[in-house]
Amino acid sequence: MDLAVTTGTPITDLLSAFDMETLALVYFEKVDPCYGFIDRQDVDRRIKRLWTTMNTNDKHDAVLYGIAALGCLFSRCQSLEVETRLVEAARIELERKSREVPDLSTVTAWVLRVAYLRMTEAPHPAWTASCMLMHFVEASGLHCEPAVESALNPPRSGVDDELRRRLYGVAQHLNIWMSFDLGRSRVILQNATTITPRQRPGDYTVELLGLLPYSEMLDPGKSTDADELSLALAKVLERTHLEPPSILAQCNLVLCLYRRLRAANTVPRNAMMDQILALTGRSIRSAQTMLNACCPWHHIANVPFQIVCTLLAIDTPASLAQLEDAMQTLENVATTYKTRSLQEAVQTASLIISLHQRRKEADSAKLDSVLRRHPVASATKPSQNVSFADAPPQQLFGSTVNSSWLDETVASIPYLQNFDIDDFLCNEFR
Repeated sequence: MDLAVTTGTPITDLLSAFDMETLALVYFEKVDPCYGFIDRQDVDRRIKRLWTTMNTNDKHDAVLYGIAALGCLFSRCQSLEVETRLVEAARIELERKSREVPDLSTVTAWVLRVAYLRMTEAPHPAWTASCMLMHFVEASGLHCEPAVESALNPPRSGVDDELRRRLYGVAQHLNIWMSFDLGRSRVILQNATTITPRQRPGDYTVELLGLLPYSEMLDPGKSTDADELSLALAKVLERTHLEPPSILAQCNLVLCLYRRLRAANTVPRNAMMDQILALTGRSIRSAQTMLNACCPWHHIANVPFQIVCTLLAIDTPASLAQLEDAMQTLENVATTYKTRSLQEAVQTASLIISLHQRRKEADSAKLDSVLRRHPVASATKPSQNVSFADAPPQQLFGSTVNSSWLDETVASIPYLQNFDIDDFLCNEFR
């Protein structure tokens, strides 16, 4: 059997030096601040060397393929055909290198490939690639700090420790969330000793990686009680995330923790619910901002869809007030990218809203039926000396018997506006 692996199209046949520099600029402007694990100066040197010397060995640089593909995705400045050929060439090159012990460059190219698949491919192949990535990380030894190197994790010469930590953190982030999205097992490297990388100006990779300890609490194999989930939810809500992709990552985790709490028959207190709704509002605006800036991060549709479902589950005036913006954002994303899955997401969200409306209409019909049998009774005209406390609604609010007096009374007593029957009934148990 012929085991020869064909080579992809040389990158110099797909892009000019100017094209590559433009795509790299897009990558470092839009992707690197969130997934910062590449040395920009090294990339600039690679580009300059390749298009100056036209070295045959450098024409199949999987890292440059990956950077260029993501640059295309985040700019649309190249045709879809060029983008597709870049992705395929990277795949072929990584397959060829899979026979060798992976080095920093190979693992870097794998992270770029998985990040691209996360945003563009169906969940299963993207998850499979993320699992392969974690095995390559383990084989390379990049998950261990130098102080604990062993025969199984040999020393790595010329590897920057900060880049190594960032590379491992982003790889772990991708694998964890793809696994959780599908309800499948993630790859856990038992001997990992990598510490958290340092923050650097203009970069929020560490901010994103700071969510990992709380994300791991959602592992289906872990037993986490409601108190632990509530504490984790409170801590995640207290975190400050400023950039749109990072805000959506924070929101995604918050919504997952909230759903887990609801499944445990635990409802966060009002103050925490206010924080959740404040975050969903920011996230809706962040998703629209990313859409306007051509930044198709994987959360751009996923989080707005989750927000729609969560707003309906919360079902308060404050949550329903955000529903229109959430649906509009989801529809804007579907209109822009026109994929089948996005169209299905919009249709599913609309169906869920319709079902929710029918349930509320059924509840309203039941209340209406009760009021028909037991209407707000009209009273006989009282004496002129009757006090406000003793006067019936008819005298106080007009001769026509209707419910407007109730609306005005609720408006005049603030705590009635937020009256929650569950809180009222369960108050003695709290």
